[in-house]
Amino acid sequence: MCGLVGMAGNISVKHERAFKELLVVDAIRGPHSTGVASVSHLGITEVVKHTLLPHDFFQWQPFTRLLARSHNVLIGHNRWATKGAVNKVNAHPFEVGNLMGVHNGTLRQQNLLPDSGSFDVDSENIYHSINKIGVSETTKKLNGAYALVWWDEEDQTLHFLRNKEREFSYTYSEAGDCVFWASEGWMLEGILGRKEIGIKHGPIVETAIGMEYTFKIPRAFPGAKYPGLPKPTCIKRDQWVAPVYKKPKQTKLLPKPKGSGFSPRSNSKVVPIKKGKELTTGSVVTFAVVRGSSFQEPGYEFKGMSIGAHSVEVVIHGTTPSILLKDALLEAKGLFTATVNSFYRYNDKIYKVTVQVNSVKRVEGKAKEPVVETREFETSDGKVFLDQTEYEGLSQSGCVNCQQEAPDYDDFAMYFGEEGDICKHCVDLPIVQEYLSFNIMDHIRH
Repeated sequence: MCGLVGMAGNISVKHERAFKELLVVDAIRGPHSTGVASVSHLGITEVVKHTLLPHDFFQWQPFTRLLARSHNVLIGHNRWATKGAVNKVNAHPFEVGNLMGVHNGTLRQQNLLPDSGSFDVDSENIYHSINKIGVSETTKKLNGAYALVWWDEEDQTLHFLRNKEREFSYTYSEAGDCVFWASEGWMLEGILGRKEIGIKHGPIVETAIGMEYTFKIPRAFPGAKYPGLPKPTCIKRDQWVAPVYKKPKQTKLLPKPKGSGFSPRSNSKVVPIKKGKELTTGSVVTFAVVRGSSFQEPGYEFKGMSIGAHSVEVVIHGTTPSILLKDALLEAKGLFTATVNSFYRYNDKIYKVTVQVNSVKRVEGKAKEPVVETREFETSDGKVFLDQTEYEGLSQSGCVNCQQEAPDYDDFAMYFGEEGDICKHCVDLPIVQEYLSFNIMDHIRH
């Protein structure tokens, strides 16, 4: 959150005092930096800014020297640093080309703007974009909150523009020769109406959402009669619109167990048992080591995946096994057998079996038997272990965001969700995360 204040037109000493007091009350919206842009009656522009609160800023020599001149336009800003470090460089106003402007708000996707990698502060990037591709194209790329005030030196015009996420108000002096503005209307009412200030003004108007107000500011020469301010021209600007994501024609979701189960770990979301002979306590299960298994001593536990009729997760734990068995498991080559010690069941489906390490034996003489390797993936229903065939079956629709084919099984990961399948290149896009209503990167596994 930042604050914008200012005035333009026939600015008197009384108006300058009001400007300083507006900066003081506006500091509640931004305590990290204060900045002022000035346009003199000769059309000369200047910017002074520092990491100071207003009262200290007023004692700073560059500001006192600036305020000693006569002005046509004074643009003030109080910064709350939401992006970029607190320093003079990142303080507002920014000068880009013929533009001199300030910004209240924060963008959610600065990378939509041109040359975004060159700017630490999204506000400066906005004015770079306006200078490079124009206002009309820039507003289509502003995904986030903004209220903007800028001066265009080329045609000597003042501009206001905001979206629905920020407020902004302005009013005219009773004589119609000066326009005042602030982020919040009460600031204008309170400061201009103070007995010590006593500036009579018209109604305080909140600007329309998405409407660019352009004021042609005549020059005010000391001692000369001021011609007054013409009414602003207003142009409706297109706003950023979130892209619409099409769901794939077919989205296969893996089932998930429901209910509290029999233990705190019984809600682990893994592939349910496939058709085949029922597993019971004492049954022998044949399994392969899953890539990425962890080994912790003196307790010994790792994950495997059963082979054959039973496609379930196998968890082995116990004390450290023999050196030969440990080496065989660490190599993750070949198949192993073990006796089922316990298992988790829900709705007549087995989701995980547990075996003791002292029952694990390496299968001899079956080197030619293929070992099914699986990888861990994330779905909206939790973690799953998929081999390459299962992965290809689920990912056949490709990425719902970029419409590209699914990445290779060995190189990348996919997230399988109810809204469609998302590839690694798209999962960290803020708009995709917002669309799915949670941070996918906290869940995905590579």
